[in-house]
Amino acid sequence: HRVQGRSRVRVAALAELLVVGNSRNGAMNKIRVVVVWKWGYNPGGVSLASLQSVLTTKTIDDGSNEYNPATLQVADGLLFLGGRDVSSGPVVFIAKPAVRDSWTSVPITNSTAETVSALAITNDANPYVAVGFNDGRISVWSYDLAVRTNRISAEQATSLLRLLNHIRGELDVSDLSDSDCLWPHERFFSTVSVSSSPLRSQNYVSAPVEEPQCTSLSWIKPSSSGISTLPLLAASFSSGIAVYHVTSGDQNSSAPDVIPPLAQAKFLTYQEKSEIDEVTATTFINFRKPKATLTWYDLGPRSPPCVAMIFEHEQVSFGSDSITVLDRNPVHRLCLCAIDIPWYGSVDISGPETNQDHRAIGVLCQNDVNLAAPTILDSPTTGSIVCYTGENFLTCKPTLASSTSSRVKADGFFSSLSCPVSTSSLGLDSTGAVYFGGVNSVVNSNFRDTVLSVYPLISCNGQGENSETMRIPSQRYWLLMSNSGDSKMGVLPHDQRKEDSPEGGDEVIKTGAVTDILCELTCGENPVSGLVPGRVVTEQGGLRVAVLYSTGFFGGNIGFGGDGSERSRTHTRIPPAPVAYAIIDLDEAVKYRGSTPFTLRHGRDVAFLPPARTDDG
Repeated sequence: HRVQGRSRVRVAALAELLVVGNSRNGAMNKIRVVVVWKWGYNPGGVSLASLQSVLTTKTIDDGSNEYNPATLQVADGLLFLGGRDVSSGPVVFIAKPAVRDSWTSVPITNSTAETVSALAITNDANPYVAVGFNDGRISVWSYDLAVRTNRISAEQATSLLRLLNHIRGELDVSDLSDSDCLWPHERFFSTVSVSSSPLRSQNYVSAPVEEPQCTSLSWIKPSSSGISTLPLLAASFSSGIAVYHVTSGDQNSSAPDVIPPLAQAKFLTYQEKSEIDEVTATTFINFRKPKATLTWYDLGPRSPPCVAMIFEHEQVSFGSDSITVLDRNPVHRLCLCAIDIPWYGSVDISGPETNQDHRAIGVLCQNDVNLAAPTILDSPTTGSIVCYTGENFLTCKPTLASSTSSRVKADGFFSSLSCPVSTSSLGLDSTGAVYFGGVNSVVNSNFRDTVLSVYPLISCNGQGENSETMRIPSQRYWLLMSNSGDSKMGVLPHDQRKEDSPEGGDEVIKTGAVTDILCELTCGENPVSGLVPGRVVTEQGGLRVAVLYSTGFFGGNIGFGGDGSERSRTHTRIPPAPVAYAIIDLDEAVKYRGSTPFTLRHGRDVAFLPPARTDDG
């Protein structure tokens, strides 16, 4: 989170302590405490972690309240826990350890749920707390007043949180069609299995277990590649997952807005769900609902927003009588899913007749993991997916290799996504001057000491005529030119001054580095839409540049395939080698900076012939 404009890390943990009394009988008391550390920036010592506060939960452990330790959140000097008041319903417990050693119960109004099942906090752009309920609904609140005041007390409880939006949550996901299923051709529940074992199988009939329908929430980090401070909220439910673009709402409206999903996908097909319901009705066996926990995962500037998810389901096998249960096993699957974000100018946004009611979510890679009750952790800057099993921390990386392969190695494709798309960077020679990497000096070019790079951005740009369309983010790409400092280049606007050389030689240019936009590379309006610039190749001498494009993860997947078979909207494909390229003249691009047209051509690679000297030198 951020403190006074700077990115800071706080680590909070809820722990149980056994306190041994000093009496003769040696009585012990169990107490719960929340411990908060400052992490990674301790100016007063060598240790990277310093204890900031310790707060007991005795004020909410009196029997009249219940809270879920998994909902613990820390931000802006505040602690949050979700739970319920036994007599009134769902509440959020808020504490400010720097002010007082107690918790304040904030009732969550306008909810028919029994308890809070998930919490997520973001404070990078706005102080928002997302509250998930056991009935699958979500509400978004602002906690700005709780930050500004030191009066964290029962009298101020109702004003500490301000309601912004409602989200239908589980109701949005449960009615999706099979084309929005993450695994449309896979079955998770085996309803009939003939047993050849002579042993008598046991019939498992358990009491109903009330499981929350909203299982996890996660806010995207604004530091993610290409994200322009979009408050995107990812949520998992018993039926599927969804992503919401949260807005601050209309301050003049008497009723909070209901936010529609930006993207969503479900877990089970209609056929499999109906079979489960039928077996449940005839055998009275209670299946465990699918469960998922997720967090955002940054693949890099050349990919859409992604979420890492652990999907848990129960494999149930029956005997030949379709009633006797032979086996029940929990299965965990680790998945990396991408969000289908449209290109700026594409028909998905500009044409109301083709605009989808929501975007798709598709699986990029997955693997079943043999772990006991794993939990996925929020780890946006580690480059890995971090899981916790109750005893160990495990790090996982996405790969295109088969899950049956015995060799584990770094995946070149996913590793390349984290690298910027640019020409070779400049350096310094032994004299301290700018080194151009041995560029041939036959061609006299103003662009020899420049670096060209692709700048991606996902933002809401107001494209469209209605408010629903303006909620949809879009992808855009620009070609940037960066000029190194202390050079004679004059094509980009920047301040420079000239000084005489101390040795009496050529004048010395004193100026800072400068970056400017040359042209937009987005191909949303082109018939070959859904292309991502993945490589930049410059001509020797720097007069022209070739931009090579690959297809997007969701390109051409919606609708029908070439053989007439219906495709799932969630079907993704890993982009192959480049499929198109564009040649851009840098002189023209600088002349018409920001609006330079270019032509796409089919091709896999581009190579420029080196310039040759003429007879006159």
